[in-house]
Amino acid sequence: MKTWSPRSSIYLTFRFTIVNGLEGVERRSFLFLPPLCNILTQTQPVKLTPLLCLGAVICGLGSVPVFIRYLAQLLDAWTVNGIRYAVASLCWLPLLFIVHRRGDLPPGLWRAALIPAAVNLLGQMLWGLSPYYNTAPVNAFAVRISFLFTIVFGFLLLPDERGLVRRTWFWIGAAGCVAGVALLFLENGVLSTDVSLMGGLLIVGCSCCFGGYSVAVRRCLADYSARISFAVVSLYTATGLLVAMLWQGDYTAVAALSGKNWLLLIASAVVGIAVTHVALYRALQQIGALSCTGGLNLSPVIALVLAWVFLGETITSTQYGGAICLLVAVTALLYAQATVKEKSSEPSA
Repeated sequence: MKTWSPRSSIYLTFRFTIVNGLEGVERRSFLFLPPLCNILTQTQPVKLTPLLCLGAVICGLGSVPVFIRYLAQLLDAWTVNGIRYAVASLCWLPLLFIVHRRGDLPPGLWRAALIPAAVNLLGQMLWGLSPYYNTAPVNAFAVRISFLFTIVFGFLLLPDERGLVRRTWFWIGAAGCVAGVALLFLENGVLSTDVSLMGGLLIVGCSCCFGGYSVAVRRCLADYSARISFAVVSLYTATGLLVAMLWQGDYTAVAALSGKNWLLLIASAVVGIAVTHVALYRALQQIGALSCTGGLNLSPVIALVLAWVFLGETITSTQYGGAICLLVAVTALLYAQATVKEKSSEPSA
C-alpha cells in the first residue's frame, strides 16, 4: 500500500482500480487529507461493504444531535437518555444471552467492562444534557474535540502513543481545537445567543469522557470481542441511565408521546447507538482507525444540513469559522498520529 507523505501534500495521485479489469485512471487533486488518501491510493480495490459501513456511521452520528435536540422539546434529558440506551441495549441483549448460554462468554469480561462503562455513562449523561443548552450544529461540531482528548489520554496511559508529544502537528491540532471551540461559542467576544456557558462546559466535559472512553476500551477490552464487549458496556450504561431516569427524570411524560414521537425516540436509539456502533466496528476492522476518524469529520456536516431542514437551526459566520478550524485541527491531529504510527512500524536498522 502506498502511504501519504508530506512531500506530496500539494499534488496527490489517486489510483482508482476498475473492478472489471480496466486500467486504473490517475488523477491529480489538491487535498490535505492523509487518511483518505491512504484509502484512495491503494493498488488493490477497496471493499464496498466497509465503505458503506463508514457511510452509515457518518450519517448515524450526524443524525444524533438532531434527534436529541428535537426530543429535548418533549422530554427531560434523563428520560431521553434512559429510554434511548435501554432500547439500544435490548438490541444487543439476545446476542449476549446466546453467547452466555453457549458458555462462550469470556471470563473477566464483566469486570473488565466496568471502567469503560463508567466513563461512557458519565459521557452519555453530559451528552444528553447538552441539547438543552446548545443548538444541534454547535454540539455536532464541538464534540469532535473528543479526538484531541483521545490522543491526550492515549499518551498518558498508552506507551505507544507518547511519541505524539514531540510532533509539531499535534500541538498545531491541539491549538486549533481550542480556537475552534472558542469560535463556536463566542460571538464578538461574548457568548453566542444560541449557546450558553453551561452548554460549553457540558460539551467539553462530554468530549473529554468520549475521548477517555476510547482509550479505556483499548486498555481494558482489547482482548475481547468488540461486539460482545459493547453488549456488556451498553447493558451497564443502560442500567445506570435508567436509575438516573427513575431518580431525576419525569418519565411519566412518555405516556403523552404520540406514535410519531415514539418512533423517533426508538429510531434515535437504534440508528444512533446500536446500528452505528456495529457499523463502526466493521469499518474499523476493514479500513483502520485513522481513516475512520478522518471520515467521521463529515458527520457534523450531516448534522448541520439536517438541523437546518428539520429544526430550522443554523450557525453564524463566526461559528462557521470555528467549525472549519475544528475540522482542520482534527486533520492535523490525524496526520500527527499517522506519522507516529508510520515511524513505529518502520523496521529498525
